[in-house]
Amino acid sequence: PGVAVCVRGGVRRGARRSGTSTARYAPARGTRSQHQRASTGAALKGRRHWLLASVSPWPAAFMGNGPSSSAAASETADAPTFAAFEDASVVIAGQRVPVALWYPQTPSGSPGAGGEATYPYKISVAKIARVLLRLGFPLPNLLDRELQVRARPGVRGVESGGEGFPSSRGAVLCHGYLGSRFDLVDYAEGLAEAGFVVAAPEFAESLSNPDVMPGNMAPAGASASRQDILDAAIGDLLDKRFGLKRRDIALVGHSAGSGTVALTPGTFNARVCIAGFREPDPGSDVRKDPLLVIASKGDNVISLYPRTGGRFGPSDGIVAAVASLGAGVAEVDGASAAALQRLAENPPPAKAFVKYGSENDDDDKAVPCHISFLSSRTNDGMVEVLRPLLPLARFLNIPLLDFDVYEETRDSDQVAQSLVPAVVGWLVALRK
Repeated sequence: PGVAVCVRGGVRRGARRSGTSTARYAPARGTRSQHQRASTGAALKGRRHWLLASVSPWPAAFMGNGPSSSAAASETADAPTFAAFEDASVVIAGQRVPVALWYPQTPSGSPGAGGEATYPYKISVAKIARVLLRLGFPLPNLLDRELQVRARPGVRGVESGGEGFPSSRGAVLCHGYLGSRFDLVDYAEGLAEAGFVVAAPEFAESLSNPDVMPGNMAPAGASASRQDILDAAIGDLLDKRFGLKRRDIALVGHSAGSGTVALTPGTFNARVCIAGFREPDPGSDVRKDPLLVIASKGDNVISLYPRTGGRFGPSDGIVAAVASLGAGVAEVDGASAAALQRLAENPPPAKAFVKYGSENDDDDKAVPCHISFLSSRTNDGMVEVLRPLLPLARFLNIPLLDFDVYEETRDSDQVAQSLVPAVVGWLVALRK
């Protein structure tokens, strides 16, 4: 179907038409209170931006009726008052790669500022089928959909080229296999409101573009590699536009994106690996940077504990991979909001491991599955689009990557309520 809503800089320009929809599961519009809109300064290194006051109920904040995740103290008269969203891109050897970009913004520095932002979240059934079935030829895209997912209140769409409020910290979010650049949007919005410039590029394995395939599936005219895309997002956007170097930037990834985070060379401000981590080589840079690993026993794709078989084969488990880092890794119970909140204490742990579920737990559905760590806004969009295809996928024995588990549990908001502010708080605390 044709795209009915043209999004430029996240500002909705068109009207709904057959084949597209405004996601009904998106956050409702609401009026933010003075507390929610309160900001903190400051513009340059050595001065704080927005500090996390506490682990706040994020789903309530998404709906516009809960407390903000940012502290209310202001250090400058011209502090940021909202987070801006820009639908940006980088070009690599002629290939245009979409990059979602968030940054702190002020009304005086927001060219083309629009209303509440929407995110152009495209789900290509044709792309999903090509990747899972490893097909070397294109498929009809009659079932592809584009959903206009609303941002949380306070995030505004802006035209391209905005400078944003001066920031000394950045983050790159790396989605996983058949993921999207909006999968980690809860983290993006929280980090932008905490003073970070955040880039989320679309990698070749995304579920969005059926014409772009990973190099191992389409050697002729294949997409740029993950490393090339990550380097371009850092160099062309975070560095050239915002003056941020690698030492100023945190890498955050989910599943295969965690592999990107762990394997990228160089010195970074921090690395966060969610639902994916393997034992790193002895001299790898991931051992040197601050590191946060997050995993769950309910993950049926990348196992937390040792596994001798199963759909994805034997595995030593993420527990063993973290143990290879040696002493000094703080273990945190993911089910405890109080324990998660301590990640933001000063000084924060340089290395931490958040675990959901013990090896002897019987009910895996009581803890997050592989995609529970992603935003409910993208997960529920997948449920809406892909649910009718589940029986066929099961018949063809196609790996579902815990999509079927999430369809039953719908626990993304529950997980995000304490985990997202904790991760944001840890990254903020590292910069104090």
